[in-house]
Amino acid sequence: IDIATFSLKDLIGKGLWNNRRVAWEFVDAPPSDQFMLKGIKFAFGEKANMENYLPLIIYNTTRGVGKVLVDGEAIPMNGRLGQQFSIPYHLIRKGSSTWKVEVFDHSNQKSYGTYEVSFPKSCGQACATTTKVSAKKL
Repeated sequence: IDIATFSLKDLIGKGLWNNRRVAWEFVDAPPSDQFMLKGIKFAFGEKANMENYLPLIIYNTTRGVGKVLVDGEAIPMNGRLGQQFSIPYHLIRKGSSTWKVEVFDHSNQKSYGTYEVSFPKSCGQACATTTKVSAKKL
């Protein structure tokens, strides 16, 4: 199940959960060499554009994602979309399409590291579809 706790509470509060019961615990992924996890990966979501909307998707993690800092500022998760975060408008700087992104695990304690992530040149000013991007670990 990939649903944030606040979203689950929202579903329950609106009566959309009925009588379902769910229990879970976070379990670390197997060692990275076992399933070819070679570090976290990044993509920009569908309809990402350099004008005002940059949904950053972070995946291939061994311990989930809890907190993301872009240029030193914590950025919000996109509602119920799991590991997708929105780069705020004020960080979308004219003339700059590269950001320093630090990613923390589900507990917000352990950092996966800081990466330099750039908006894909193949998209021009906007991406029609979700587009993977390469990131340089700093």
